[in-house]
Amino acid sequence: MADAHFIPLIAPNPFPRSPFHFASPARFASKSLVAMAAPNSSSASPCSVSSSPSSSIYNPNPNPQPSLLVFSGGTAFNGVVEELKKVTTRVAHVLPVSDDGGSTAEIVRVLGGPAVGDIRSRCLRLSDESTSEAVAVKRLLGHRLPLDASQAKSEWYRIVEGEHSLWNGVSQPYSETIRAFLVYFQNQILRHSSGSFCYSNGSIGNFFFAGARIFFQSLDAAIFLFSRVSEIPRESVVLPVISTNDRLTLGCELWVLLLNGSRDRETTSLSASDFVAAITDALNRTHGDPHKSLANPPGDYVNTLLVPRGGEVPVNIDYLAAQGVRQVVTVDSIHDPKVGVIFDPTSLISTLTNLILYFRDSCLINSNITI
Repeated sequence: MADAHFIPLIAPNPFPRSPFHFASPARFASKSLVAMAAPNSSSASPCSVSSSPSSSIYNPNPNPQPSLLVFSGGTAFNGVVEELKKVTTRVAHVLPVSDDGGSTAEIVRVLGGPAVGDIRSRCLRLSDESTSEAVAVKRLLGHRLPLDASQAKSEWYRIVEGEHSLWNGVSQPYSETIRAFLVYFQNQILRHSSGSFCYSNGSIGNFFFAGARIFFQSLDAAIFLFSRVSEIPRESVVLPVISTNDRLTLGCELWVLLLNGSRDRETTSLSASDFVAAITDALNRTHGDPHKSLANPPGDYVNTLLVPRGGEVPVNIDYLAAQGVRQVVTVDSIHDPKVGVIFDPTSLISTLTNLILYFRDSCLINSNITI
């Protein structure tokens, strides 16, 4: 997982002035970037350093819910989804289909196709838990088989045959729908596997997702089915990053880059300004066809930076200001035993909410427009 997460959250912008054009979102989303966009004020402050509030949220006009767009890696944003749902469910999640770990890798090895693990994981994070059946469905689709291969295979057969306790609490319409695609997945395994399929640590949700994708011959249809079965909010959308020549236009002006708190082997020498430069080069297609390249400055793509308190990535305010990054905000962090310093979810969502509401209200005030 890269050190930078470019999370675009897009608040409603009734008067977009400078839409950005991207030839293919796969060029930057594959690097675990999350983008956040919201309407900007013409009187934005210059580059500054501040600390995020951990309790109160600037919220003079709490309605309507902001409409957000999040570009993230498979796990980069999962930890804050629950907090984000408290603020808004009007969110489009753009996720990569390049996950190559666990049961996803085994599915791709045997059946091919895009990796669905990251999409399945986000759908489950968004799923409804307001009823006992919703909880039972989430428990079933979120279940993983044992690590021991023989135990995993035995448990899988009991699930497919409908004899496992995981089916308890799932009504007949839901159980018949889910089980039909699990059976279809098993049938595809038997037909395509030249060797034995390894069920070790397999995700039932991944198996269901793969069965639906192969049956419909459509990733979008599989996402729609999984979204309905897991009952994610209807105003929430999960979108896969795929290679495309279509042009995507985003009418957004506030782009917020979230830095990770720790480094990895691929970005060990990069500073915050280096990440901004890398994002700019990718979106401008600097190293591609010169006839298709752009010359947008870094500030058109990133103008606010959020940094976890105590993070390892160096932050040089002067360099960032020269790039057009107007604000650098320090957000409270927590320590994760696996990855080190990460954003505190509550503080992160509070900060993002403040940014969106502040720029939205500033934009309305300056324009003398009321929603």
